[in-house]
Amino acid sequence: MSILRQYFRLQLSMTKRHLVEFGLAPATGFIIITAAFYGFSAYLFHAVKFANYCYVLVAVSLLLPYTEMNRNDFLKLVYPKKNYLVIRVAENLITVAAFILFLCSRREYYPALILLVLAVLAIYRQR
Repeated sequence: MSILRQYFRLQLSMTKRHLVEFGLAPATGFIIITAAFYGFSAYLFHAVKFANYCYVLVAVSLLLPYTEMNRNDFLKLVYPKKNYLVIRVAENLITVAAFILFLCSRREYYPALILLVLAVLAIYRQR
């Protein structure tokens, strides 16, 4: 599992570097991202009638960059199949975790379940 830990540490380092390049301290950037996420989520549920399903679509759209063919070919080349699948599932679940938590906090359990299933099934799009 150390390979997986190393992979996700690298991803975190790259995210922090992007925030610094953008001109933000990483801690400040994560606080702003969290506040913006919550603000967007609350506004969407206040303003849109079928917000729960729109919310699922927004979350699934964030998974699309992970299905890019060159990226997946690289991961398949570098990691054994088992690790590749674990990385892809973990990336997808980490990406949609905040959306699922927000849906559950609003007692929107079916859309949360749909999002969870779609996040796991999305790894099979580019296999």
